[in-house]
Amino acid sequence: MAHVYYTLPNLRYSTLARFIFFADAVTCVTLWLTGGHTHYMEDMIIHFKLMESVFELACLALLKLCILFFVFIKLEKLAMEEIEDPYNPKRKRNKTLLHVFTILLTFLSLAYTTTKGVLVLVNKTYNEVDMHSTYIACCIAAFAFSLIEFLLCLLYPVFLRKLKVFRIKHQLNDEGEEVVEGENGQPKKKKANLGRVLSLVKL
Repeated sequence: MAHVYYTLPNLRYSTLARFIFFADAVTCVTLWLTGGHTHYMEDMIIHFKLMESVFELACLALLKLCILFFVFIKLEKLAMEEIEDPYNPKRKRNKTLLHVFTILLTFLSLAYTTTKGVLVLVNKTYNEVDMHSTYIACCIAAFAFSLIEFLLCLLYPVFLRKLKVFRIKHQLNDEGEEVVEGENGQPKKKKANLGRVLSLVKL
């Protein structure tokens, strides 16, 4: 009996999105940490002021990384399962709810970073706020990443519908060779070693 399983290319939409979530968190946290000495940063946390600190932007970026990183993985897994079993209403509902959640989270993030960025830049223009230059950069980066992430979440279902085309089929034939069918549909054979055979038997 032939054993078949599917994998996805390493470079795909979800890996790009997760890299952007990671870059967002690293950028915002780094800009916040380099914005002043330890006492100054502690004061900005204990006596938080909307127009003078970006501590919450760093926290928001980390929160999005922790949540969206794994939600995107879960959505991809649900979409792969849906290909084999498209008539599961519970799975469809869960996928829809998770997708709506990602859009809502990134929209709220975009709304907050836009509001803060506008207020900070307007107040700085009229010399009503004295914010470190790296904090200004953090406000701009947080807005830019939030906009990109919002668009990524809006477009994610388009990619999920194409997983059936992108996925790579692995099958062990009667000659003990692993046949791998790539995105172009052209099979290429790999001789099955013991580890590969055992991994297929477990499926």
